[in-house]
Amino acid sequence: MGHQTRAQKEAIVQSLREQLRKAEAVVALPLEGLKHQQLERLKSSLPATVHCKVIKNSYFQKAANGVTWLQSTSKEGEDALLAKPLLKLANFWFLAENLDDLPAAIRAYEAVIEELKLEQTNKIRGGVLEGQLYDGDSMARVGKIPTKQELYRDIAIVMRMVPTRLARALKILPTNVARAVRLAKVDVDAAAS
Repeated sequence: MGHQTRAQKEAIVQSLREQLRKAEAVVALPLEGLKHQQLERLKSSLPATVHCKVIKNSYFQKAANGVTWLQSTSKEGEDALLAKPLLKLANFWFLAENLDDLPAAIRAYEAVIEELKLEQTNKIRGGVLEGQLYDGDSMARVGKIPTKQELYRDIAIVMRMVPTRLARALKILPTNVARAVRLAKVDVDAAAS
């Protein structure tokens, strides 16, 4: 990046603050082992409402000040940055403007990491969503949540199965009733003799 003037740094922080205000979730991801080309490929595979950014920890901390959903109030009444535990190592971040798209973004990240065989070293560090700090394992579980389209598809499949099963049951029902009547008649005849 080179040397930046104070005004340039403040502009970066202000721009980031606006993006954080629009976001509903942030996810910290390890930068180690990833090349610029791989990050660009990951960015292109993300949903439109999820932005992937390499952000210096100091810039993130300054930008997050004043973003209410990233703050927690301590017992003493002081605001504390929820993402502070995630600001220790070099990160890149997902800034999700729509929570519905976050699982797809996490799946895209995990696919890239798996392809590069970096699963052991590049696990998700954690994230903040809905005013809560989550560890990496919890954020990885968010990636397993089905999308709305997947849920709609599954509901449609189940709904199409109900009439089919009902029709089969109704078709089998007369046969079963007839068989039961014959068996009952045999039992009655056997008991009568």
